[in-house]
Order: sequence, then C-alpha cells, then structure tokens
Amino acid sequence: MWNELTSVKRHKSEKDESIVVSIFLAESDDDSISLQISKEKATVKTGGKVKTDIEESLTLNGLEADQLVAIKSLLDDWLDSHSKSAFTETFTDIDGEFETEEPSNSQGRLSSTHHRNPQESTQSFNAFNITVGKSSVAFQFEANDEYEGLKIPSAEEFNLGLPSDFRNVVTLNAILFDFFDKRYSGETGELDIDQPVEVETGTVERIEKIFDRFSEITLQLRDRQRDREPLRMDDEYDVQYLLNALLRLHFDDVMDEEYLRRHANKNPRIDFLLEDEKVGIEVKRPSVNHPPDKIRTGLAEDKEQYRSDARCNTLLCFIYDPDKQITNPAEFEKAVTESTKNLTTRVTITQ
Repeated sequence: MWNELTSVKRHKSEKDESIVVSIFLAESDDDSISLQISKEKATVKTGGKVKTDIEESLTLNGLEADQLVAIKSLLDDWLDSHSKSAFTETFTDIDGEFETEEPSNSQGRLSSTHHRNPQESTQSFNAFNITVGKSSVAFQFEANDEYEGLKIPSAEEFNLGLPSDFRNVVTLNAILFDFFDKRYSGETGELDIDQPVEVETGTVERIEKIFDRFSEITLQLRDRQRDREPLRMDDEYDVQYLLNALLRLHFDDVMDEEYLRRHANKNPRIDFLLEDEKVGIEVKRPSVNHPPDKIRTGLAEDKEQYRSDARCNTLLCFIYDPDKQITNPAEFEKAVTESTKNLTTRVTITQ
C-alpha cells in the first residue's frame, strides 16, 4: 500500500524547497506490520534547475497492530487539540532501520567532468519516539546521545516557516485508517480505530486566502460595463471597505475600527477584530505619504500595543501594494512576523 505526501517551503527568494514523502505499509504472514517512510528533498533554483539535496528512508519492521493504532491515536489527539502543542509517544521492541543518501558535495559546485559520489549511511535501532507538532511529524531514535531520524512536514506549503495548514498530518492519519479498513487481514475487533479526524480550514487560513486573492478581486472590480465608474483601491480606506465586505462572507462577528485595551497611555484602535476567533487585522496600503519604512515602524508599534489585549491573540497584517513600493516583500514579512507568548503576528503582502 503506497501513498505519497508533498510539501513546499516558499522562501520568496532565489530558491524553493520541495519535499516528497512516500509511505509503504505491508502485512507479514505473522500479522505483523512493516512501515516504510521515504523522503526526498530537492531545491528548485532560479531558472527551474532542480538539485536533490538528500534522500532518507526509515523502516519499522515487526510492528504489532496495536502499536500502529497507537500512532494513529496520537495523530487523532493532536489534530483534535486546540493548542496544537507537541505530542510525543515512545515505542520499544522495534526492528528499525534508518538510511540516508546525500551528494558528497552539498553545495553542488561540480564541474561537468565530475560526478557526485553519494554518501550512504545505515543505522539500526529498537526504540523510537514520534513527535507531532506544528511543523512536522518526527520519527526519531537515540544515537550517540543525540536524536536522529526522519520528519514529515505537517503542511503542503510553508511560507517563511509558517504552515499553511496541517493537511499532511490529516493525510497520514487517513492512510493508517485505510490500511486497517481495507488491507489488514488480522484481528482488529478489540482495537479502537477511529475514523480520521476531519480538520476544517482555520480562521487564519481563510482570512489569508482572502488576502492572497485580493488583487484578483480588485482587477475584476476595475472592469465594468455600460460606462460605469470602476471601483478602485486608491487608498487605505478603499482597501478596508472592500475587505470588510469580504470578511463578512465568512464571519459573523467582524468589528471594524475597534478600540482595544489602553497601553502606555494610548487607546489603540484596530482596523478589524474578530473577537470570537481572537484575531485582529491591520490594513496598510503603501503610498507616497505612507512609505514602506513608515508602515514597518507603525506595525512594530501596533504589536506592542495589541499584545496586552486578551481579545487579540493573532494579529494579521495585510499590506496591499499594487504599486510595488515594497521592493523586497520576503524581507519585510520576515522582519515583522513573529510569535510571542501573548501575540502571534503574521504578514501578507499582496502586489
């Protein structure tokens, strides 16, 4: 039973990372189970050239059915949790093997007359940990006082290190369920094998999808028939006006121009607040009188003010920049994006 997962890390720079994970599940004659996870990581450079960085393979032989169910239950519990903090479980009495193969020249600076000689290594282990977290599902074992192993990315796409969703965790969970439901011939009557947890798209993901498509929407509004005046996003108030309408398609509790808790003798006001979801939204549109440097400074000040209000745990900063005044969006987003104890700040620049 083969299945495949993919993940892409988008740096918005000179290269993207692409990861393909293959999962193989098989039943032995003695009803034990073998699980093999293979991962290939490649870098897509400028011009479309692809360079394979590393290949990894982790094999777990002799798994009992209840051990595989325990792995699935760990995924269930994590997906069902609200905090999405890391969950870990240890498994023993395992016949495990971890293989790696990578180019001898990791930088890839080889002349046309040379060939790469792959470096291979194999390690065996009889106990391992599974850790499910926001960034990955990690299968790791202890070797030389350190933990080594293989990680499956939690999401199909990462932007500046932040997962877009947890779809790969959901898919891995479904793969384990399908194995027992369709392929495993052993006894499962006493095993608690739940249906895979369905995870809805989160609030942040839905809002950021609106941000990502905002330019496409505004282009449609500019093209009007019968000589009617087009709707333009000429300033920040125009952007807020349209965004307000789009947010109300998905949420019932949109509050605009909401005052937050006083901080440092100031009474800050946020553009939009979704109080039930504890999400605040700040809207910016660069202009001659409102340049990118001023926006960055303003957002830094906003973060300090908003983090004291318990109604806002996540601050989404939407910057609509059709004139492309921000010359390095990736650097700008990275400089403002952060996660602290009281407030997570995410930035989306749409040009």
